[in-house]
Amino acid sequence: MPSIKIRFHCNICKKTISLEITDEFQANFKAVADRYPYPIVVHHAGHYAMVYLDESFKERGTVVSKIAIEEK
Repeated sequence: MPSIKIRFHCNICKKTISLEITDEFQANFKAVADRYPYPIVVHHAGHYAMVYLDESFKERGTVVSKIAIEEK
């Protein structure tokens, strides 16, 4: 699989974020995703984006947040 770049706009930092989707990530995504669009979580600049990808790795929506809860 060729490497893919996706881009999304972050409403918090007002930047366009570009991610390279590697072959390894693509294979893992296809193995894990049980429905589409499927969310991935991206941490950048002190906040988070949930980016929904379809089966062709096209961005189908994004939600951003400044907070996350981590299990202990």
